Amino acid sequence: MYAGTRVEALALVPWDTAAKDAFLGMQFAAQRRSYAAQFPKAERALVLCDGAPVGQCSVDRPGEAVLLVDVALLPERRNTGIGTARLGFATVARSGLHLAMVWHPGPLDRAGQEADGAGPGR
Repeated sequence: MYAGTRVEALALVPWDTAAKDAFLGMQFAAQRRSYAAQFPKAERALVLCDGAPVGQCSVDRPGEAVLLVDVALLPERRNTGIGTARLGFATVARSGLHLAMVWHPGPLDRAGQEADGAGPGR
């Protein structure tokens, strides 16, 4: 899954398949070490849409907060509404390719669903 989320970036370099695979292996291992050091209790999971894997994420739960450490979607599933602002996330800071975001719940109807009907999984 990690390699699949980096296809577009690697398409820009003139490396053969073996070189790209070696680079991806190095990057994946470095990311795992870094996240393990910074977020030792974080959980890694697949992002599913209609039961099919479309990406990956890492989530940490320090105290009362839920910290989405990383989320990456396969290129063909980006810009399809899976991770849009309709889920209540707002960007609070940018640093290079990284965004710091916070989640604020939207208004709920009497059934506990988001009032606009655009809750998760829609």
